[in-house]
Amino acid sequence: MPDSYGIPDQLFGQVPGQFYAVVGRVTMLGALLEQRLLELLWAVDDGPPSLHAGKPVSQLMRFIEERLASQPDDLCADAREVLSSVSLVLEDRNAIVHSLWPEPTLKIAFSWRPRTLKRRATAQEGMQGEFVTRQDLRAVISKLVLVNEQTTALAQRFHSRRATSS
Repeated sequence: MPDSYGIPDQLFGQVPGQFYAVVGRVTMLGALLEQRLLELLWAVDDGPPSLHAGKPVSQLMRFIEERLASQPDDLCADAREVLSSVSLVLEDRNAIVHSLWPEPTLKIAFSWRPRTLKRRATAQEGMQGEFVTRQDLRAVISKLVLVNEQTTALAQRFHSRRATSS
């Protein structure tokens, strides 16, 4: 029997609505972070905003890193620290969004997903699975909120610097 959104029980088992809500929050915060990275790039790049629209996050981060060479050292150091945090939290986000969750609960859930060759601990490790708790999921959400705020503040600093140096 399908749930109220049309997902048959046999696909995932009984999934509580709150679990979908948590994964949805991670997804939305990740999408917002991608937008914030684009805004940060616009703050450090003189090109037209449309030039970078629709680019993957990895490319946006590379573009930002390339443009830091012409920025003051203090801003560069802060930007690299934020970009490092962004990279880590997006790995957590990807693990949540791209995993399969058979019959999860909010107390504990099991996620599993295929691993790319470069992410495998051994050549034979084609799949990765782990138990995830509500605290783990809340921690990812908290990190995503924080990094979104840091990225926005950093973009504002770059915009302010550009305004005062013009």
